[in-house]
Amino acid sequence: MTGFNTQLSSLGEVDNKGVEINLRTVNIEGKDLYWATTLTYWRNKNKLAHLYGEDKNSDGMEDDDIANSFFVGKSLSAIYGYQQDGIVQTGDASYISMTGAAPGAPKYIDQNKDAKIDASDRTILGYNKENFRLGFANTVRYKNFELYLMITGIFGGNGYYQRSNTSAYMTSGTGRFNDNTISKPYWTTSNPSNVYPSAYFSGDSRFLGLQSQGFVRIQDLSLSYSINSNWMKNNHINGVRVFLAGRNLATFTDWVGGDPETGTTVQSNIFPVATAFSLGANFSF
Repeated sequence: MTGFNTQLSSLGEVDNKGVEINLRTVNIEGKDLYWATTLTYWRNKNKLAHLYGEDKNSDGMEDDDIANSFFVGKSLSAIYGYQQDGIVQTGDASYISMTGAAPGAPKYIDQNKDAKIDASDRTILGYNKENFRLGFANTVRYKNFELYLMITGIFGGNGYYQRSNTSAYMTSGTGRFNDNTISKPYWTTSNPSNVYPSAYFSGDSRFLGLQSQGFVRIQDLSLSYSINSNWMKNNHINGVRVFLAGRNLATFTDWVGGDPETGTTVQSNIFPVATAFSLGANFSF
């Protein structure tokens, strides 16, 4: 007896499979020249094997939990919604008649071909989970100079690593042009874009504006010089190393907004990852 009428318990079963590979090579090792490379590859895949064990529709298959985007046999972090098929154009008479949508609004696919767009047309559009991560580092030494370069990346592919980013495509609902401070080629009759809706489109509860969060980043770059002299040894100084270093120097991505890794959007008032430079010296005694 506890006195509580409910208790938390674990439900469902998730299968996880992953691999992490670290490969280090020494490409050149000479008297004055040294070059080494480190490559790191990381990937993890999961699949929802079982959920609640229910089959309410008696189709012989375990039911999904659509409200929470849990789908048996699929990866977690599924993005469930209406698949977009460009933008409604003035010549799309049949679609306009079927849905009542105005030209310049997002156009959706009628998945079940029943001549209407409703909840039964929703499908899995992608996953908010990366396909794999990659790190690539190089160290090159020539005499007393050393150069270090670290490049990192998170990659999607096949619908993975996407997130809703409606503010990159439309205004905040006020109808003001470029309300989110980004200039975009909005749909007009003279500019029939199939990417950006009309500037007056303020949302329809279906538009997600999915964008890939994949990116490649120059994470670290440093150049150093080691000073060794007899004067230093006579004064109990083993060595001096002066360096110039930069961090987060550049990010290459299709994501519009802040840091693609965290998925910050245009209107979240968060700045991109800051670039930092440092100049210093290390003394060893």
